[in-house]
Amino acid sequence: MHASVTRHFRRLLLLVGMTAAMFGGEYGVTQTPAAGPLAEFAPLEQWRASVLAGDEVALKALYSDDPVPKIQANGIVTSADADVNFWLGLKARSVELEIVAVIDRPWGTSVVFKAEVQLPNGQILRITDGQGWKKQGEQWRLVSSERADAPHLKQPSDMNKNVYPADADAHAEIKEAEEKAATPAQARAAGFWCQLVL
Repeated sequence: MHASVTRHFRRLLLLVGMTAAMFGGEYGVTQTPAAGPLAEFAPLEQWRASVLAGDEVALKALYSDDPVPKIQANGIVTSADADVNFWLGLKARSVELEIVAVIDRPWGTSVVFKAEVQLPNGQILRITDGQGWKKQGEQWRLVSSERADAPHLKQPSDMNKNVYPADADAHAEIKEAEEKAATPAQARAAGFWCQLVL
């Protein structure tokens, strides 16, 4: 389990860096410093406030009904209800978000962030999440999410570092990662992230 989460987390960081390197100008990738407000994407602040308030109704309302959201947690396909239950089950005292990337798409917006969640016992849980948001009528709704919670891993101190060289062959590395995936579920997880960030 530990090795699987570690591989999943590394793949997540690789794909975030790859997205910034490959599509920075073309798709409007923006990076928000850790101290900045969540003004880059207001629906994320609604989501965070619902988690902090423990408001199940408000949180569920932020997930799409049609299409059904594509949700993964640590490489395992799950559901919107399970994602809601995970976040509310933390009973968070605080949730500090650092936005890694906001990527505008023709269909909506992808947001990748790191969260530091203070649990009731005072411990900090570090979670990386990539969410896909689509505007449905006047409301933004979550249509995809992939979460990696790995509290034993040290988080990078500066996401502005060049974590993925501009001259690297991203498509070849994705193909290699998919071929090395130990299980079909891991291969599907790699493919899911490719769809989300490409």
